[in-house]
Amino acid sequence: MTESRKQEAERELAEIALKNQLLEDKQLKQELTLKEKELTSHTLNLIRNNQFLEQLRDELKVMVKDERRDQKKQMHDLVLQINENITQGIHWKEFMVTFERVHHSFFKKLVQRFSDLTAADMRLIALLKINLNNTDIAVLLGISQDSLRVARHRLRKKLKLEQGEDLTGYLLSIS
Repeated sequence: MTESRKQEAERELAEIALKNQLLEDKQLKQELTLKEKELTSHTLNLIRNNQFLEQLRDELKVMVKDERRDQKKQMHDLVLQINENITQGIHWKEFMVTFERVHHSFFKKLVQRFSDLTAADMRLIALLKINLNNTDIAVLLGISQDSLRVARHRLRKKLKLEQGEDLTGYLLSIS
């Protein structure tokens, strides 16, 4: 094999390797886009479910005020059950699994840096990381805007952020 043929074969191999790499990159980008869509879908489902549960809870509260005493206790218990389930259950687990697929090892890295983060902190962080607005976050967590403001403030303290430093920006910068 002559030197020029050898160089040509090496060049062809390099081109093939580059094409393979480009195809791999394209496939990975497509998979990431799919996972991001899946994460968005889970988030929207959580928002819809929580909005429904909040509406149902409000209607039951009205019924509790209007109905006879014997039904009042049962309806009150239903309201308590709904409150407990607004932010709990399998939807959060599915959301967190999907989130981890999209943002691989994000929570692991975060817990290594800040070991005192709670499950509630992690949920808030995940919602901030996917860049949801405060209204949607409050609905998903089943809390008021004021409670969300307090939760964000406490989270900033736990993450040791300076006053004025952007919480969402900080979380988006962690990969």
